[in-house]
Amino acid sequence: MPNQEQVLSYARSLAQTLQEGLVWKPGRNGDGRGWWQISDHQELPALMANAFAGMEFLRQYAGEDSFWTSRAAEVYQSKGDNQSTESGARAVGDVLLTWVRQVEAGVSEIVGARA
Repeated sequence: MPNQEQVLSYARSLAQTLQEGLVWKPGRNGDGRGWWQISDHQELPALMANAFAGMEFLRQYAGEDSFWTSRAAEVYQSKGDNQSTESGARAVGDVLLTWVRQVEAGVSEIVGARA
């Protein structure tokens, strides 16, 4: 069983993978809205697979019925509030990083460590 720092390190690494190589595309209306887009569409399947890995990670380590797990699935499925698949994947990375900060602060626990 990995220790807490190994689990958190992997979560940070996975989040970084979900957030690198994306370019912000501003909306056309000047309303501040836009979306994230991958620079090379050949890499979209890999980004999606990493998003799935992030959601599975949260299911295992934050808990199957946790807010973190359900929120990660929700932001991915909604494409980051109807922006793009890439925006949804990036949002999974944001959820992972926020979960890591909560664990480090002692306000969330690594549920998978109980097994």
